[in-house]
Amino acid sequence: MELKHVFINQYRGIRNLSLNFGIPKSNADLFGDLKISVLVGENGTGKTSIFKLLTLALCPQLNVAEENYSCRIHYTINNQDYKFENGIPESMGINEYPNKVIVSSFSVFDQFVPPRKVNRDSKIEDGSRYVYGGPLNGINSSSLTTVIQILLETFYKTKKNNEQYNAYRKMLEVIGYGDIQYLEFSLNSDNYGIGSRYQDKLLENEEYHVEYNNRKKLREKTRRIRIKKSNFPHRAGYIVAIDDIDECLFELMLDVIAQGFCPIRDVWIRKDNSVVPLSRMSSGELTMLFRFFPLISEITHNSLVLIDEPETHLHPKWVQRYIYHLVKIFSSFKAHIILATHSPLITADVPVECIVGLMRDSHNIISQYPIPEKTLGGNPEDIMKAVFGLNQINSEFTNGIMEKISQLLGEQKRDTALELYSNLSNTTEKYNLFLKIRDKLE
Repeated sequence: MELKHVFINQYRGIRNLSLNFGIPKSNADLFGDLKISVLVGENGTGKTSIFKLLTLALCPQLNVAEENYSCRIHYTINNQDYKFENGIPESMGINEYPNKVIVSSFSVFDQFVPPRKVNRDSKIEDGSRYVYGGPLNGINSSSLTTVIQILLETFYKTKKNNEQYNAYRKMLEVIGYGDIQYLEFSLNSDNYGIGSRYQDKLLENEEYHVEYNNRKKLREKTRRIRIKKSNFPHRAGYIVAIDDIDECLFELMLDVIAQGFCPIRDVWIRKDNSVVPLSRMSSGELTMLFRFFPLISEITHNSLVLIDEPETHLHPKWVQRYIYHLVKIFSSFKAHIILATHSPLITADVPVECIVGLMRDSHNIISQYPIPEKTLGGNPEDIMKAVFGLNQINSEFTNGIMEKISQLLGEQKRDTALELYSNLSNTTEKYNLFLKIRDKLE
């Protein structure tokens, strides 16, 4: 699936916006079967609104509020062109939507529809299947319990699909880990939802009996197959080998977790020649699993994947590797991933043809602007200037320090000026300042 062009006649604050999604001019196989595009622009240039419009146009089942929009969309699937206007195919008899529209948003102000409002795997006859791959239950953080849930769901779901399972394995590989070896179950009955405080509900609701008995069955069955703890000293729970958990028991465990209980204290994963608990992973590693696993468990050929602000909460080390991870994990999928970002580290890893720049002029009109220079492999300073339009790289605070240095020298306070000057990083701006004041330093 490859998005070619979007024309937005009207949607929210956007009017007559024409967007072209280019491909690298080089014949080199940069991204495999994957297509990657990057939306950049200041806040208020409509990046998130464009994502929202694409979900409404391609997934009509989402537009429960009957939000008004007018747009044309042109894309290809298996080298066949498709054009839609306001969600209606241009040619009668042609109704080929992308297989899925997958949205992953970690923006503080997430505008997308979470699973509690729209079925996570909703499907209709005319339209793409909508999948929300953002935070579960509105929790926008990678807590250990949340990551355990996502990890186990992804492991179970991808086992039935070779390409997805390979992507799952590659995700663990790129952060330095191997397969799941053991699950550590809690000894606390409350974590299964079978403690004394839950038994009162048995008298109130007969349907609750089934759920309660299933949770009780899970603890009984896993305790029977636990292994000796000699290799796991000082652990509060009991250990079960992943290979000893059959499909029925695994499904039962996922059902209990879906009910809001997490009997799993930790997950033990192979790392080099040993096994380590998930709880010892760094916050960056957990965040990467939290972000990528929902995509891995859902992506298919002919999917459109929209990722809003992927850099949010990530250390620059992980942001710098983001495109590498996308290509490493998803390059075998014929899908189109579009990122909306403010990060020069991400834009420096794609060719200039893959970048869609957005600007709002003095008349409040949003338009696409051309990127004047090549970007692939560019340094952050050049990217900030060419892509994000920051002609002045230094912050206003640093510029104030430089002005203070000149002022102090003018007041014959040479020692104080030199002390401030020595704190400046060795940049082009510092050298230019030196050329300006060197006669006063002699």
